[in-house]
Amino acid sequence: MSRLIFLAAAVGLVLTVGFFGWGDSTAHAGSYPNLYGAICPHGLDDEAEVKSRLATDFHPPGWTPEHVDLSRIVRLNAGDVYDGNSRAAPYFSMEVASNNEPTHASGPCREPKVFAPLQEAVQYLIDIVGEMNRSDSVDLLVYRDGDNKIAFIWLNCGNYTKALPTALGSISGVKFEDTDADGSKDADEPGLGSWTINLTGPVSGSTVTSSSGAYSFNNLPAGEYTITEELQPGWVQSLPPSGAHNMTVPASGGSFGGRDFGNYQLAEIHGQKFDDHDADGVKDPGEEGLGGWTIVLDGTAGTGASVHQETITDVQGNYWFTSLVPGQYDVSEEILDDSPPWLQTAPGGDGRHYLTLSSGEAAEDIDFGNIQLAEKHGKKFYDANLNGLDDDGQVVEGWKLVLTGTDLRGDAVGPLVTYTDADGLYSFTELLPGDYVVTEVRPNDSWVPTTPTSIEQTLAEGQIIDNDNFGNVCLGAGGGHTPGFWSNKNGQAAMNDGGSMEAELALLRSLNLRNPDGSNFDPTSYAEFRLWLLMSDAVNMAYKLSVHLASMSLNIEAGFVDGSHLVYAPSLLPFAPVPGLDALGFISVNDLFIAANTELLLHGSTPAGSEFRNYQEALKEPLDAANSDENFLQDEPCPFSSPY
Repeated sequence: MSRLIFLAAAVGLVLTVGFFGWGDSTAHAGSYPNLYGAICPHGLDDEAEVKSRLATDFHPPGWTPEHVDLSRIVRLNAGDVYDGNSRAAPYFSMEVASNNEPTHASGPCREPKVFAPLQEAVQYLIDIVGEMNRSDSVDLLVYRDGDNKIAFIWLNCGNYTKALPTALGSISGVKFEDTDADGSKDADEPGLGSWTINLTGPVSGSTVTSSSGAYSFNNLPAGEYTITEELQPGWVQSLPPSGAHNMTVPASGGSFGGRDFGNYQLAEIHGQKFDDHDADGVKDPGEEGLGGWTIVLDGTAGTGASVHQETITDVQGNYWFTSLVPGQYDVSEEILDDSPPWLQTAPGGDGRHYLTLSSGEAAEDIDFGNIQLAEKHGKKFYDANLNGLDDDGQVVEGWKLVLTGTDLRGDAVGPLVTYTDADGLYSFTELLPGDYVVTEVRPNDSWVPTTPTSIEQTLAEGQIIDNDNFGNVCLGAGGGHTPGFWSNKNGQAAMNDGGSMEAELALLRSLNLRNPDGSNFDPTSYAEFRLWLLMSDAVNMAYKLSVHLASMSLNIEAGFVDGSHLVYAPSLLPFAPVPGLDALGFISVNDLFIAANTELLLHGSTPAGSEFRNYQEALKEPLDAANSDENFLQDEPCPFSSPY
């Protein structure tokens, strides 16, 4: 028996022996769990035929020859070498040196047959049996894979050829960018080329991923393997969770895919906090940053971890969140507790930025705009001394103030309504800069303003205007009694308080009272006076004015009215100057009395069309109101219902 001997220690393969005839379907299976032999009825003529036969007759799926080089074929003629023990028949043998090159080949060539399983680090014996013509040659081809490892031995003994492929395994996977950092490869996540993948085990080595991120280790003998990646700067591994794939290639070989590696780059968020002077929600040139503001980041990383971070804007209003795992985030700001407060103008909606950060993304211009609002404050005071100043310590609670205007964005504002508090104070706050008017609303006509009833102002950003004050007084009783009172028994009794009316009648006669025809009225009895009161009309305005002048003189004489008391006489303002009349229309009873008596002296008949009629009517009106006890200036605020 002759033997083919070769040494596998330098090859590092674990192989198992099998046998099948040429054309056997097993030769075309998807994997090669055994070492196969193949018999074919032809010899090796040249390199092209070897390649052709490998591609067509013996076609291991996925095995592509690195090369087929006839210079590596050792050709022996029968009988060239004899071993001294077996001279009756030629034989051959082959040894493989550490460089995987055949160093010696010899032996007889009969019908090939494989016997023993091939094991690592031992000599492999292939016994050749059968007869052969001594003139036939023996061809021996060592075939290597891409890693320069022996893949199979090709034996050609005359008209018989034997191919011996090894039963090896393969490991493959994809290196991809895990854009969402969830540790799984999604359909749209790209592969990463030029990454080094390392293999350790019975066979160790490295490979570099293709442009699509694919890698593979082929022709692996059975054993335990660990596959790792060489991490590149700036990347974080998300798959496998342990950082390595550990697996076993069985003795039967096989292909093992899905050993993927996922990585992502950390993300960032940048933005600025700015003073949005025009409140348009856009950062315009000249709108400066705001330092010292707290920006808050919340969200969930792709790894599932909850994220909460805070940072403070720098002096230019800039902020950064760095080293963020890709994921879902929202960014918000903490509004400063300033006075006046700040209004957020950007972003819109709920005031948050919602972001989905991918691997390596730098989200820029995640800005926050704010404008500081303005305020108007004031007081409603009781101006008892009519000087328009808050200097007598009296306030009015429950007074209605209304604000209207147009803000800097051109939007109409108001009407906004507020009421003064127990201290007489009011406020309109949280106003955008703009043009505004605050107007007071009187609860009834008994109130008289002593200051302007409206204040118009332009508010700037962050401006606080204080002392937008409103002064008022109210009108009420002062002891007056009407002509009707003095014409009835109560008035008669008051005139007769001393047991005689002579003093009262003499007082009336001292006045410039007029009759309906304009003549002087000088009463000598109560009956005459009473009739004169009852018959009064305004045909001659001097007559009507005389009736009210007479009534007021009796009110003062009886002590019902204090002649120094001020009454409201706005009807006289068009005729100013009137002695004793101030700019608000207030005049003392005494001064009003004198003015009326003087006018009656001058003009006793003022029928319709008289040029003096209007002035006399203007004198009559405040006297009439005073006699009706309505227009006396009150020393303190009058009660009213609020709100109104």
